[in-house]
Formats: sequence, C-alpha cells, structure tokens
Amino acid sequence: MGGFGSGRYGFSRTKRTVDGSLVLDLAQMQREKRLQPGEWGTLTWKHGESVTGQVGYAIPENMERLELTYTATINGESDNVRQSLGLSRIPAPYGGFRYFVHCPRCLNRFTKLCLPSGARLFACRKCYDLTYQSSKDSHKFDSFFRSVGLSPQEGKRLFTGG
Repeated sequence: MGGFGSGRYGFSRTKRTVDGSLVLDLAQMQREKRLQPGEWGTLTWKHGESVTGQVGYAIPENMERLELTYTATINGESDNVRQSLGLSRIPAPYGGFRYFVHCPRCLNRFTKLCLPSGARLFACRKCYDLTYQSSKDSHKFDSFFRSVGLSPQEGKRLFTGG
C-alpha cells in the first residue's frame, strides 16, 4: 500500500500561480492616473517584448463601476467578454482616496483581480485558488530536508547560515 504509482490518477497538487495570470491592479491604475471619472483606455500586459494580454476599460462619470472588454480564449475558442465590476473607495490617511474593485464571485473588495489562463472572468486569487510562485519556492526543499532527518526550519538554517 502506498507504493510507487499509488494515489489518485491524474491528480496534481500543483496550484496555479498569480504570476501566470493577468492581474488587474487598481493601485497601479491609480498611480498611472487611469482611475478618473469618464476615463477609458487599454491595459496591456507584456512578457519581454511580446504582448500577453490586452483589456479595454471604461469608468463612468459616477465612478461606481469598472467596465472591461476583452477576448478570452478557452480550449482554443475565442469569446468576446464584457465584464462590469463594482468600484468603491475609502478616504486615504493623507488625502485622496483608495480604490477597490469587488470580486464578482465572492463580492469582497480587493485592489487586485486575476484572470488565469483558461478563465473567462476576472476574480480574486482566493476564488481561483491561486498562490504566489515565491510561496511555492520557499518550500521546494522541505521533503528533502525531512528525508535526511532535518526539519524544514533546521535545513533552511543550515543552508542559509541563519
């Protein structure tokens, strides 16, 4: 029992990462002066010189919504998507406002929403069960440390000198 090849066939514990998704970042949009009443434009994601994604956006004069238009490709089929996301804001401590977008799945407010490959709509990383690559990397050698009789903490201290 529990030998080589046992377990659930085709099951993978590897979580998808935020790094492999398009991330709609309201703080970045605010820094770039894109969160203005009546504002519209295109958000572009690049990897090196190649474009990995483009999303058109529009913000109505009342600043209550963020309207997105883009093409999602799922299983090789393209689909034109229009997504309307709720916007809210709170006063910032030193003046101005901090903006949030509401996840269409859980309705919680976030400053970032993700669109993983193969997904149709932007939603929060919790709803898509996404993790960060750095979280995966920080536990990469835990099983090795255990196999040589060390706890992960002892192994990290031994190799990092900490």
